[in-house]
Amino acid sequence: MKRLITILLALTAGLALSAQEFPAITPIEEIDLLVDQTQQLIPAGPLLTGMTVEEGEDFLEVRRAGYMLIMKGKRAGDAKLRLDLRAGKTSTLVVHVKSVHVRPILKPGEPEPERPEWKGVYELRLPADHYSIIYHSFNEDGRERMCESYSCIGGVYVEGESFESEDGYDGMEHIVNIYDFNEELGYSGGLKPNGRYAMYYADGDEIAPENERYAREWFKTYAPQPLAEALYDIEPAAFGRDNNGDDKLENGTIMQRIRMTGGNQSQLKRYYRGEDTVLGRKCWVFDFFGKNFYGYGGFCVWVDIETGLVLRHEAEGGGGFIVTRFDLDYHDWDIEIRPELFG
Repeated sequence: MKRLITILLALTAGLALSAQEFPAITPIEEIDLLVDQTQQLIPAGPLLTGMTVEEGEDFLEVRRAGYMLIMKGKRAGDAKLRLDLRAGKTSTLVVHVKSVHVRPILKPGEPEPERPEWKGVYELRLPADHYSIIYHSFNEDGRERMCESYSCIGGVYVEGESFESEDGYDGMEHIVNIYDFNEELGYSGGLKPNGRYAMYYADGDEIAPENERYAREWFKTYAPQPLAEALYDIEPAAFGRDNNGDDKLENGTIMQRIRMTGGNQSQLKRYYRGEDTVLGRKCWVFDFFGKNFYGYGGFCVWVDIETGLVLRHEAEGGGGFIVTRFDLDYHDWDIEIRPELFG
């Protein structure tokens, strides 16, 4: 019993608090959908236990298949879904059904409309703290490949991955990594085969004082450095990444290629489609379909003007990713980010 109490105290101190201290918040995520477009989305991974359409049945056709939602836009308008999660928690998914994106879908041989003039200045400004970002990646057939989350509160940085797996619990995997920059401790864990969540020091070591050295070594080896640039390697940051010739850093996809060829931002004008709104935020839309930009193939991106992060990426051959949560004022852990805190 004494050893169990020690472990629980260490977990509470190292990871910040007990479940009953958390406010009763309802996380909100959003997604855009076109009329007649079908989207297969796993909105909350293995946390999902049920779904109810609360508003907008006239705009959206949706059915649940296990952890997946299969949604089809019926007509332009907003629908609100309540997602029932583990531990009696809920979240909200808002589906914005649109008649058309800023990027028009052209018929074969149809001429492109005149593009508006881009007068902006691009800059990648990474959030440094109190943020939570969730994005979903898709295969070419439109089926979700993986959901990733990146969140930070007060120097505690959390990464999460959720994906389908034959080896996972009920066909799903959910992996969580936590890096506490205040204590310089690293944790790993997630959903276990018994259907419960658990965290450990480092790679499976019991949370106990005698194992703290492993947690410190794990932090030293794997924690993103510096914390202020923790989001630099995630897909939404790729448009603006530039390793400035340092091969040890991740390459960019757009801004680095422009610099390497001696160009400047004025080159982006020819790909600009205009402004659109994603997650209620103003975005520049850059359309590289049919351009095979620097060998990357055709794609279209919705770039958040304030941060330079990409909130939507559509590949020419299908697939890409969408951001469903972009909270830059995040102060309270919720079950989607820290499921181990909620039982």
